[in-house]
Amino acid sequence: MKNNADTTVLFADVSDSTALYEQLGDAAAQALVGQWLQCASEIIEGHRGRVVHRLGDEVLAWFTQADRAADSAQAIQKELQRNAVDFGMRIGIHSGPTPRDDEGKPYGSVVNVASRMVNLAKRGQIILSGDTFSRFSEATRSRSRNIGSIQIKGKKEACEVHELLWSDLGASTIQLPMPGATEATRGLIVVLKGREIRLPSRPMAYSLGRGHSCDVRVNTRVASRRHATLGFRLGSVVLADQSTNGTYVRTDLAQDIYLHRDECILPAQGLISLGVPVSDQHEFLIEFRLYPIAGV
Repeated sequence: MKNNADTTVLFADVSDSTALYEQLGDAAAQALVGQWLQCASEIIEGHRGRVVHRLGDEVLAWFTQADRAADSAQAIQKELQRNAVDFGMRIGIHSGPTPRDDEGKPYGSVVNVASRMVNLAKRGQIILSGDTFSRFSEATRSRSRNIGSIQIKGKKEACEVHELLWSDLGASTIQLPMPGATEATRGLIVVLKGREIRLPSRPMAYSLGRGHSCDVRVNTRVASRRHATLGFRLGSVVLADQSTNGTYVRTDLAQDIYLHRDECILPAQGLISLGVPVSDQHEFLIEFRLYPIAGV
């Protein structure tokens, strides 16, 4: 096997495994996870990939062609969806010249970046680097979307990040066919009880809730003291619920999404309600809209 041969590395990791172990018990959960890791391995091999190892809750594999890795990742997610299991998988992919050991197993920078991609992914997502995207066919590129860039330790240039879409529902981050922010997004404007609050992009997330220390105070009994946060990530604005009663988001397509200890990427504009559905919220309904580099 050649050293530094062009290789596409794929990590598939079981998400929500902690809750699964608590719900089913160690033995039953381990058996179920093992069954699905075996299923993922068979799908990978069916797309002419090679499984390096299955360790804990993850599978590491490599391919000689990026499109085969993409097809394999999509097939894994679709198989999980078809069987309606109580957990999901997150998948990360990266490509590049990769050294291999005497057994033909890849190691080094490409494997490390693939690991970083899977760490960025949420349940049901396939996240990949710009290097992988550049190796895709046009057909596979058309199923992907650019979600920004990140700085990776040891790399001089920022790494482009893309999401490979596999569901008819579109972006799996929020399960809605709604584009979020772009790399040009620099802030968020929220309007509460007629008061407009501008939240410019910053590394630390903004807090929402009825607590006096919250950046956006929503003084209603159905809101938790620190109910949710608004953060800027990979060029998007992410709403993360941390509450008892949950958070509701309505998009400009009049579609609602309910979050409970979960998060979603916000679309360009919409409504947020803490603790009760948007249709039941009157006094403390939060309007929001994103604004770009040039401001509003």
